[in-house]
Amino acid sequence: MINVAQILKNLAAFCSVKGVQPDELVTAIFEKEYKKIETYKVNCLIYFIMDYSEKIDDDETFISMRYIYDENKSLIKIEQKLNNGRYHTQWDRNDALKKYIINQLSELPYQKRDEVYQTILENIPIDASYSLPPRLKLVS
Repeated sequence: MINVAQILKNLAAFCSVKGVQPDELVTAIFEKEYKKIETYKVNCLIYFIMDYSEKIDDDETFISMRYIYDENKSLIKIEQKLNNGRYHTQWDRNDALKKYIINQLSELPYQKRDEVYQTILENIPIDASYSLPPRLKLVS
């Protein structure tokens, strides 16, 4: 049986982890593959972009990694772009949070799911709760 207190403890731990920080990433510029590092802010989001190249056999691929942070220095999304393509999401904090909750709730008896989800909403940190819907629909 799933322990609600353990779910809440794990969620609190997840929410408290900030993710890799720009000052940890910036030292990569000293490696020969890295070409450019750029940082800018749009509204409340900070974008940290790293461009580098990878050579496999005779083909060279240009890769851009975009790390997006909120003003609390929490990593909220990682995106990757190959050559002149579009950015594709590699990791998203909100998606990871939703997947964890859905996974935990799916192990509960159907009748308990809504009650436990409401308990989660009442106890999760405010900055994480904005990404969760007021009611969660689980698909079996």
